[in-house]
Amino acid sequence: DSDWGAGKQVSITIRNSTNSGVTQWLIEFDLAQGQTLSSLWGGNYTVQQRHVKVTNPTWNGGGHLASGESAVVGFILSSTQAANPPITNLIATGNPSSSAS
Repeated sequence: DSDWGAGKQVSITIRNSTNSGVTQWLIEFDLAQGQTLSSLWGGNYTVQQRHVKVTNPTWNGGGHLASGESAVVGFILSSTQAANPPITNLIATGNPSSSAS
């Protein structure tokens, strides 16, 4: 990832460490005051005030992750502050599939 002061590129990798497949996943985090998110890839997102929710993509098999597989979400953050602070309260969850993969 790269950081250029008031902006940076961030990537988050989620990994299915269970013994069964996951059919959907969700990443949530909070932006710092004055921070904005743009150009997200690898998922679908919504922003409510400073809280961001990223869900698995609906294309190419959606959020299915077999045991041991990973997915990467990347995005650009901009900030009104001189230094771009880190995101906070990061949580990742997944819904198990009905059969093991």
